[in-house]
Amino acid sequence: TIAPASRIARPAIAAATIAADPESHVYGIDASGGRLGVLSQLPNTGDVIQAEEQDRVVRLLGMLKALVAERSTAQTATPPVLLLIDGFSAFRDTYEHLGGGADPFADLVEITRAGRGAGVHVVYTSERASGFPASLASSIPERLVLRLAAETDYQMLGVSAGIFEGALAGRAVRIGSEDEIQLAVPGASGDPSDTDAALAELAERQRALGGQVPASVPRIPQAIRRDELTLAAGTGAPFAIDTVQLEPVPAPESGFLLVTGPAGSGRTTSVQSLLEAFEEQALSVGQELDAILISPNRSTLRELPLWQETADTPDAREAVIERITRALGGSAPTAGGLSMLPLIGSGISAESPAAPVPAAPAVFPAVGRRGVVVVEDIGGFDGSGNERALAGLLKLLRRSDLTVIVEGENAT
Repeated sequence: TIAPASRIARPAIAAATIAADPESHVYGIDASGGRLGVLSQLPNTGDVIQAEEQDRVVRLLGMLKALVAERSTAQTATPPVLLLIDGFSAFRDTYEHLGGGADPFADLVEITRAGRGAGVHVVYTSERASGFPASLASSIPERLVLRLAAETDYQMLGVSAGIFEGALAGRAVRIGSEDEIQLAVPGASGDPSDTDAALAELAERQRALGGQVPASVPRIPQAIRRDELTLAAGTGAPFAIDTVQLEPVPAPESGFLLVTGPAGSGRTTSVQSLLEAFEEQALSVGQELDAILISPNRSTLRELPLWQETADTPDAREAVIERITRALGGSAPTAGGLSMLPLIGSGISAESPAAPVPAAPAVFPAVGRRGVVVVEDIGGFDGSGNERALAGLLKLLRRSDLTVIVEGENAT
């Protein structure tokens, strides 16, 4: 820990790490105004990410956490990895209570706690002496203090402020020992131009040595063509990429799927990608899709060429829901009402009411086909008259082996 960080300290630490082991990999999260960007020229640097790039920060910390776990299992610790967190207080304010499923702050705590034994080391800089929670501070054995802005900060850290009187930039004190040290600079002086020149020379020397190139943390593409995604044979058809390793994600072979999100979030595109993946899966085993669309309104999805049937009008919905219900062993709901009573004075007919004509047996999916049912805009069925029949069908579909996609704006 260096608090606060001088502009010399960051490149000095990275340069010293590489000098100690030229195979070292360097990563940075910059929450202090872009001061780590100078390290990007080094071939040892995997990536320097601005703290506001939340997606990439989450993926970097997830990647390093997985690396620590992998190395701990394999009992390896090479090549060394250095992670620089510049401006920890600002980083903590942004990520400690992020929410939304990912927990990059917890990942960072775990990397700091378990990383040393796996060759993954973390250096923090902070402008505030009180910026570290106990869960993290207990895993930081080495702490350096540079000149601080307020004398109360020295008291909080148990360091005498008099040590820095008349000291040059780069003077530091080791907390707990009062040992004074003077940080070395990468260049001929502490001037930024000398530092840049020294790092450029170091970069040239490292390129000449070759060595393993560290993995970068690229931005997630804004548009992904599904036909550009490939998986190893026999591992399924991809429909998306994961946001940590950017590796293709195979579509499920069966099951009940929910696609939800607000308007404009990509629900329709998600359904299209899944359907194309299902079709690819079926073709890979010599099948075709038997795909049915049920929608409360005329749907843009109906333009897809893979449907065997589309039900987005009242009559079509009623007929399709009844047919699939019977195919799955259920009985379609019948309209209820009072029996017609005879008029006063009229005789009661002895004729029995005509027996209902049995419905033709229903089959879905057709033999040799993979059945897929898509229920679009599930919330839009309120007031359609199909609510009861659709609810019964969904219960049957949940217990079936068919692939079902339910799409809607609200998950409930």
